[in-house]
Amino acid sequence: DVDKTTSFRVLFHMSGSIAAHPSLLWRVLLYYLIAFAAFFAEQLIVRFDLEIPLLRLASLNAVMQYFTSFIGILLGFYMSTVVSRWWSIRNDTLGSLWGAIDDLCLLMGAHFPGKDFRMMRKLVLRYSLASFELIFMQAQGHDSELWRLHRRHLLTADEVSKLQDLPSRSQAIWTWVAWIFHELAVQGHLSDIM
Repeated sequence: DVDKTTSFRVLFHMSGSIAAHPSLLWRVLLYYLIAFAAFFAEQLIVRFDLEIPLLRLASLNAVMQYFTSFIGILLGFYMSTVVSRWWSIRNDTLGSLWGAIDDLCLLMGAHFPGKDFRMMRKLVLRYSLASFELIFMQAQGHDSELWRLHRRHLLTADEVSKLQDLPSRSQAIWTWVAWIFHELAVQGHLSDIM
Protein backbone atom coordinates (compact mmCIF):
# COMPACT_ATOMS: atom_id res chain seq x y z
CA ASP A 1 0.00 0.00 0.00
CA VAL A 2 1.70 3.17 -1.20
CA ASP A 3 -0.14 5.49 1.18
CA LYS A 4 1.00 3.51 4.24
CA THR A 5 4.64 3.21 3.22
CA THR A 6 5.12 6.85 2.19
CA SER A 7 3.55 8.52 5.21
CA PHE A 8 4.74 9.10 8.76
CA ARG A 9 2.38 6.33 9.95
CA VAL A 10 5.03 3.80 8.90
CA LEU A 11 7.21 5.01 11.79
CA PHE A 12 4.53 3.89 14.24
CA HIS A 13 3.74 0.54 12.61
CA MET A 14 4.39 -2.04 15.31
CA SER A 15 3.40 -5.44 13.89
CA GLY A 16 6.22 -7.22 12.15
CA SER A 17 8.87 -5.00 13.75
CA ILE A 18 11.05 -5.21 16.84
CA ALA A 19 8.52 -3.10 18.71
CA ALA A 20 6.09 -6.05 18.59
CA HIS A 21 8.46 -8.10 20.78
CA PRO A 22 9.05 -6.39 24.15
CA SER A 23 12.22 -8.36 24.97
CA LEU A 24 13.84 -7.29 21.70
CA LEU A 25 12.65 -3.71 22.13
CA TRP A 26 14.21 -3.44 25.60
CA ARG A 27 17.45 -4.98 24.36
CA VAL A 28 17.67 -2.48 21.49
CA LEU A 29 16.91 0.41 23.84
CA LEU A 30 19.68 -0.80 26.17
CA TYR A 31 22.15 -0.84 23.26
CA TYR A 32 21.08 2.69 22.30
CA LEU A 33 21.65 3.87 25.89
CA ILE A 34 25.12 2.30 25.94
CA ALA A 35 25.95 3.94 22.61
CA PHE A 36 24.72 7.36 23.78
CA ALA A 37 26.66 7.04 27.04
CA ALA A 38 29.83 6.17 25.13
CA PHE A 39 29.26 9.09 22.76
CA PHE A 40 28.78 11.61 25.57
CA ALA A 41 31.77 10.25 27.50
CA GLU A 42 33.93 10.64 24.37
CA GLN A 43 32.60 14.18 23.84
CA LEU A 44 33.46 15.12 27.43
CA ILE A 45 36.98 13.74 27.08
CA VAL A 46 37.59 15.60 23.82
CA ARG A 47 35.89 18.89 24.82
CA PHE A 48 37.62 19.28 28.17
CA ASP A 49 40.85 17.67 26.99
CA LEU A 50 40.86 15.26 29.87
CA GLU A 51 43.89 13.08 30.33
CA ILE A 52 42.85 9.58 31.29
CA PRO A 53 45.88 7.30 31.40
CA LEU A 54 43.95 4.17 30.51
CA LEU A 55 42.36 5.78 27.45
CA ARG A 56 44.58 6.96 24.67
CA LEU A 57 42.54 8.67 22.01
CA ALA A 58 44.85 7.56 19.21
CA SER A 59 44.51 3.88 20.10
CA LEU A 60 40.78 4.27 20.72
CA ASN A 61 40.43 5.90 17.30
CA ALA A 62 42.31 3.00 15.65
CA VAL A 63 40.05 0.45 17.36
CA MET A 64 36.96 2.35 16.26
CA GLN A 65 38.17 2.48 12.64
CA TYR A 66 38.82 -1.28 12.77
CA PHE A 67 35.29 -1.94 14.07
CA THR A 68 33.79 0.40 11.48
CA SER A 69 35.49 -1.54 8.68
CA PHE A 70 34.52 -4.86 10.23
CA ILE A 71 30.85 -3.84 10.58
CA GLY A 72 30.82 -2.60 6.98
CA ILE A 73 32.09 -5.95 5.74
CA LEU A 74 29.57 -7.87 7.86
CA LEU A 75 26.71 -5.68 6.65
CA GLY A 76 27.82 -6.31 3.08
CA PHE A 77 27.65 -10.08 3.62
CA TYR A 78 24.29 -9.73 5.35
CA MET A 79 22.79 -7.64 2.54
CA SER A 80 24.12 -10.08 -0.03
CA THR A 81 22.41 -12.94 1.80
CA VAL A 82 19.13 -11.03 2.13
CA VAL A 83 19.06 -10.11 -1.55
CA SER A 84 19.95 -13.64 -2.67
CA ARG A 85 17.17 -15.08 -0.48
CA TRP A 86 14.68 -12.58 -1.88
CA TRP A 87 15.75 -13.38 -5.43
CA SER A 88 15.49 -17.11 -4.73
CA ILE A 89 11.95 -16.74 -3.40
CA ARG A 90 10.97 -14.52 -6.28
CA ASN A 91 12.55 -16.66 -8.98
CA ASP A 92 11.91 -20.17 -7.65
CA THR A 93 8.32 -19.70 -6.51
CA LEU A 94 6.59 -16.76 -8.13
CA GLY A 95 8.73 -16.89 -11.26
CA SER A 96 8.02 -20.59 -11.67
CA LEU A 97 4.29 -20.08 -11.25
CA TRP A 98 4.31 -17.21 -13.75
CA GLY A 99 6.30 -19.39 -16.16
CA ALA A 100 3.76 -22.20 -15.75
CA ILE A 101 0.91 -19.79 -16.50
CA ASP A 102 2.76 -18.57 -19.61
CA ASP A 103 3.44 -22.14 -20.76
CA LEU A 104 -0.17 -23.17 -20.16
CA CYS A 105 -1.50 -20.22 -22.16
CA LEU A 106 1.01 -20.88 -24.95
CA LEU A 107 -0.01 -24.53 -25.19
CA MET A 108 -3.69 -23.60 -25.10
CA GLY A 109 -3.18 -21.17 -27.97
CA ALA A 110 -1.18 -23.71 -29.98
CA HIS A 111 -3.45 -26.73 -29.45
CA PHE A 112 -6.82 -25.02 -29.23
CA PRO A 113 -6.77 -22.22 -31.83
CA GLY A 114 -9.75 -20.52 -33.34
CA LYS A 115 -12.96 -18.95 -32.15
CA ASP A 116 -14.43 -22.23 -30.90
CA PHE A 117 -11.99 -22.36 -27.98
CA ARG A 118 -11.57 -18.62 -27.40
CA MET A 119 -13.85 -18.48 -24.33
CA MET A 120 -12.07 -21.50 -22.82
CA ARG A 121 -8.64 -19.90 -23.35
CA LYS A 122 -9.86 -16.67 -21.74
CA LEU A 123 -11.32 -18.64 -18.82
CA VAL A 124 -8.05 -20.49 -18.17
CA LEU A 125 -6.11 -17.22 -18.37
CA ARG A 126 -8.57 -15.50 -16.02
CA TYR A 127 -8.38 -18.35 -13.50
CA SER A 128 -4.58 -18.41 -13.69
CA LEU A 129 -4.29 -14.68 -13.07
CA ALA A 130 -6.82 -14.86 -10.23
CA SER A 131 -4.79 -17.62 -8.57
CA PHE A 132 -1.57 -15.61 -8.98
CA GLU A 133 -3.21 -12.55 -7.46
CA LEU A 134 -4.65 -14.61 -4.59
CA ILE A 135 -1.13 -15.69 -3.62
CA PHE A 136 -0.19 -12.05 -3.01
CA MET A 137 -3.48 -11.35 -1.27
CA GLN A 138 -2.96 -14.34 1.02
CA ALA A 139 0.57 -13.18 1.89
CA GLN A 140 -0.83 -9.76 2.82
CA GLY A 141 -3.74 -11.25 4.76
CA HIS A 142 -6.38 -9.96 2.34
CA ASP A 143 -7.35 -13.25 0.71
CA SER A 144 -10.88 -13.06 2.16
CA GLU A 145 -11.49 -9.83 0.22
CA LEU A 146 -12.46 -11.57 -3.00
CA TRP A 147 -14.53 -8.58 -4.07
CA ARG A 148 -11.27 -7.04 -5.26
CA LEU A 149 -10.88 -9.81 -7.83
CA HIS A 150 -14.53 -9.47 -8.82
CA ARG A 151 -14.08 -5.74 -9.32
CA ARG A 152 -11.08 -6.40 -11.58
CA HIS A 153 -13.10 -8.99 -13.57
CA LEU A 154 -10.86 -11.89 -12.57
CA LEU A 155 -13.72 -13.70 -10.81
CA THR A 156 -17.48 -13.65 -11.29
CA ALA A 157 -19.89 -13.15 -8.40
CA ASP A 158 -20.75 -16.87 -8.49
CA GLU A 159 -17.06 -17.83 -8.37
CA VAL A 160 -16.49 -15.46 -5.44
CA SER A 161 -19.33 -17.08 -3.48
CA LYS A 162 -17.91 -20.57 -4.19
CA LEU A 163 -14.39 -19.57 -3.12
CA GLN A 164 -15.40 -17.58 -0.04
CA ASP A 165 -15.51 -20.51 2.41
CA LEU A 166 -12.57 -22.50 1.01
CA PRO A 167 -9.29 -22.59 2.98
CA SER A 168 -6.73 -22.39 0.16
CA ARG A 169 -8.35 -20.28 -2.48
CA SER A 170 -5.41 -19.93 -4.85
CA GLN A 171 -5.04 -23.71 -5.08
CA ALA A 172 -8.78 -24.28 -5.40
CA ILE A 173 -8.81 -22.27 -8.61
CA TRP A 174 -6.31 -24.71 -10.13
CA THR A 175 -8.79 -27.52 -9.55
CA TRP A 176 -11.18 -25.56 -11.74
CA VAL A 177 -8.51 -25.38 -14.44
CA ALA A 178 -7.95 -29.14 -14.07
CA TRP A 179 -11.69 -29.71 -14.55
CA ILE A 180 -11.57 -27.70 -17.77
CA PHE A 181 -8.91 -30.07 -19.09
CA HIS A 182 -10.88 -33.04 -17.77
CA GLU A 183 -13.89 -31.90 -19.78
CA LEU A 184 -11.70 -31.44 -22.86
CA ALA A 185 -10.48 -35.01 -22.41
CA VAL A 186 -14.05 -36.32 -21.97
CA GLN A 187 -15.06 -34.55 -25.18
CA GLY A 188 -12.12 -36.16 -26.96
CA HIS A 189 -10.12 -32.99 -27.62
CA LEU A 190 -7.02 -34.10 -25.71
CA SER A 191 -6.59 -37.54 -27.23
CA ASP A 192 -4.63 -36.34 -30.27
CA ILE A 193 -2.42 -34.06 -28.13
CA MET A 194 -1.29 -36.68 -25.61
